[in-house]
Amino acid sequence: MPLLVRLMGVDGYGQFTFSQAAISAMVPLVSLGLGFSLVRQIAGITDQETIQQRLGGAIAIASAIALPLTVALWFSAPLLAAFIGPTADSTPLIKMSCLLLLASVWQGLTMEALRARLETGAATALQVAEAVALPFGIGLLVWANRLDPAAFIGFAAALKLVVAGCAFYRVIDRSALFRPRLWLLPVEDIRNALSIGTPFMVAGLGEWLMALGDRFAVGSITGAESVGHYASAQTLVAVLASWGAPFWWVLFPRFCASLEQRDRMAAVTSARAVGGLFLEGGIPLLVFLALAGSQILQLLGGPKLHVEPTVITLLAGAAFINQAASPWEYALYAERRGGMLMRATLICGLATLGLSIMALPVLGLTGAALAAVAGRVGFAAMIISAAYKMGYDHTILVGKTQLRRIATATMTSSIAAGSIAVAASFNAIPGKAPLSVLAAAAFISVYAASAFGLRFFRPRQQGGF
Repeated sequence: MPLLVRLMGVDGYGQFTFSQAAISAMVPLVSLGLGFSLVRQIAGITDQETIQQRLGGAIAIASAIALPLTVALWFSAPLLAAFIGPTADSTPLIKMSCLLLLASVWQGLTMEALRARLETGAATALQVAEAVALPFGIGLLVWANRLDPAAFIGFAAALKLVVAGCAFYRVIDRSALFRPRLWLLPVEDIRNALSIGTPFMVAGLGEWLMALGDRFAVGSITGAESVGHYASAQTLVAVLASWGAPFWWVLFPRFCASLEQRDRMAAVTSARAVGGLFLEGGIPLLVFLALAGSQILQLLGGPKLHVEPTVITLLAGAAFINQAASPWEYALYAERRGGMLMRATLICGLATLGLSIMALPVLGLTGAALAAVAGRVGFAAMIISAAYKMGYDHTILVGKTQLRRIATATMTSSIAAGSIAVAASFNAIPGKAPLSVLAAAAFISVYAASAFGLRFFRPRQQGGF
């Protein structure tokens, strides 16, 4: 994000993120939700032939939809550019985005297969390699004097194809089996995969409406430069999702495997183990982004990349709520409550998009951020309520002892940050650091000391330190 903003400008970055958001909306529809279906079908099984058969079948089914759609969009790019393009001539952008759609579908399915098999090392290596290759590709495009949004999307699509090929090879290599005839799934298996995946497909569209629909609305209503600012703030607060990703990535297949063995308590224990860690580290990260996010963006992208602190705070809150609700969401996925998730994501997603469209002309980017928070709060309330009725209470996220420790550390840190802010406002602290940065540093320092110190305490009796 910092490189693209500095080299292409906020407007160029806005064009890229607008196209990326449009493609992200189509990926769950084209893949038919088969990524989640793969995790649900091959997590915990040992039959290598079945694993390969279901992976190959999922790729074949999704490709049968993605390839013709890619060709159709490529040839209709001039027509689409006239109606939905973020700039006057968006034809090259749309054509490269077609390739990104195909590559994203293949990468999504193969990476979900790695996830289902708990190939954490391989998946992490591929993700790190992809992340490192992106700035390298930017350097190549700059050297060739070809850096623009369309060219960068084309490079990103090619990179995703390489990652998808490596992930597919890893799964096949691990299974020690490769028989092309296995790519033809029995009709019953196809029907079963689609029955599991279809609700997830619709839920994926609803998730897009909540996560990226506002970005699409900003680009359509206020232009590429505004979506560049807004998407930069979304990229910054995505650090919260990056913090939660390692926990939730391994949780879902473990949850599914435990339920396959009819051991719900083991599933809840797994969720609590990772949920508490996310919460304990996510709270100081949330506060840091809310207080210092605006300064960080300008440091990364230059003075032109200014986003109001209120917008960043609201987006960070929405991202944190979304991550914290993950254990209940995965519980519903694993319990095959796809219909409920489908309704919740669609209702909240449409509400988020509708609120964004109404609030943007009045409140600007703050209105879009408020809509994002409202959508996430509504979705969390719906899925937690449904999971509670199935017996998944608050202990699926964090245990009582850890919750007390987190609450104590948060309260102590808030008092310290408030004291620093008051002292700085009266010029009692030397230096020229912004007040919000000083408060953020104080909060994190005291929080780390408090949380670490409280770990040495052990309950003396039931329910106390």
